[in-house]
Amino acid sequence: ATEQRSIPRGAIGRYGDWFHFATTWQFKVSENELGSNVIGQTFTLERFPLGSKVSMDDFVWELPSEKSFLPQDGGEGTCAEVVINGNAEDNDGGGYHWYPMYSSDPNRFLPLVLEEDDGNGGMNRFYRTKARTYRGHSMRWRPNSDCFVRGYVFTVSHKMRISNFSKGPMTYELRFRGADSDGNIKYPKILICPEIGVVDGWKEC
Repeated sequence: ATEQRSIPRGAIGRYGDWFHFATTWQFKVSENELGSNVIGQTFTLERFPLGSKVSMDDFVWELPSEKSFLPQDGGEGTCAEVVINGNAEDNDGGGYHWYPMYSSDPNRFLPLVLEEDDGNGGMNRFYRTKARTYRGHSMRWRPNSDCFVRGYVFTVSHKMRISNFSKGPMTYELRFRGADSDGNIKYPKILICPEIGVVDGWKEC
């Protein structure tokens, strides 16, 4: 079996900059059904333009750990937090893999985990989306739907920063996406945030 992943537009920084690229691989049952483990014989990093000089550091290939999954056993604390790793501070892949976040259009862009000086001597890690071509392109995650039952009350908060947007302040929404009992796809709004612009920096909603 041959599997390949391309680095989409927007995932690479300027020439000379270090950048992190993360992806997920999943082997199908059909690739192992004959009992053969002859998969992954060679890893290749290719398709760079001729004449370019490429350096690679800190290559991590691992199964995700428990910190990338919400509790599913139904015990106490299972629904205490519906979004895990929402602050990007404790991710797998050396801290730079975006899972369990994912892209609504992985062929065009992937979430990035970046870091910056937090102003207090530490580092702040955060998610970023780039190279979006449609207003509905977003970063998403899959919560445990078993937690959404009648009578449960959750608090929701979100912190966002806008970069490189010249058309003034914008508004944005946090939505669920799922099917109702009749199979119809719904997009209910659960958080409508006030206007935010580039000059606002990080702003909570």
